[in-house]
Amino acid sequence: MYPIRALVLAENAREFDALKTPIHIYRAIDSQTNPPDYNPGDLTGVLNDLQAAAGLRLRVGCQVMLLANLDVKGGLVNGSRGVVTGFVGGEEASDEISRQAMLRGMKDGDESAELGVLRMFMRDDESMQFPRVLFETKNQTKEVRSIPTI
Repeated sequence: MYPIRALVLAENAREFDALKTPIHIYRAIDSQTNPPDYNPGDLTGVLNDLQAAAGLRLRVGCQVMLLANLDVKGGLVNGSRGVVTGFVGGEEASDEISRQAMLRGMKDGDESAELGVLRMFMRDDESMQFPRVLFETKNQTKEVRSIPTI
């Protein structure tokens, strides 16, 4: 923990560069839907102030931190830290989203919004890989595979 963001970024870069696994690069998809007559103006300033980066470099062994609550009951909350353990293709990611939806009690087909986000991230790139992350929660170890958030 450092009092200055620049020191945090420098430490993170040193640790990331010490890993020798292949790098996977992801670009943020920023969008907003509003009524047709609503004009929010230029949102560049708002996007620049977000904690989440516009681009993300990941590799097996790097640490990640959730910036939003993913599963409060399961302990996957803002600030939870995890480690990237591998990468999976779109088909395996899709299967995992469906499996986790069933575990959360969703009916078959209710995960369509999450699958739509997955397809949006793929952008017609069938070779895209999604990270598999292992999180240590208070009561258990939890692996999260390829779950994009809306």
